[in-house]
Amino acid sequence: MEEMICRMNEGEAPYKARLQAIRINNLVLFGIPGEVFCQMGYDIAKFNNRFQTLTVGYANGYIGYIAPPTQWEKGGYEVSLGMWAKVSAGAYDIILNEAKSMLNRL
Repeated sequence: MEEMICRMNEGEAPYKARLQAIRINNLVLFGIPGEVFCQMGYDIAKFNNRFQTLTVGYANGYIGYIAPPTQWEKGGYEVSLGMWAKVSAGAYDIILNEAKSMLNRL
């Protein structure tokens, strides 16, 4: 019940999330503030063949599960809005687009 009350108190405004790319030689650690499906790591790795990439979840906060739109269509595994998934299916592509932009700037 406490989690539900906390989630309701967060309101309906868009979430701001801090993404982070840390380059160490040819390795890039890409920090995402949530629990991502492994597909996101694969998708980010495909953007740039100059670096090895490692996706790091729970970095700089928590916006919930971040699942690909195809998983939202299937349902299950907590891909509905609630305490566990604070952002919609569109968050996945927003994060991927920003990840691509960030990797291209490294």
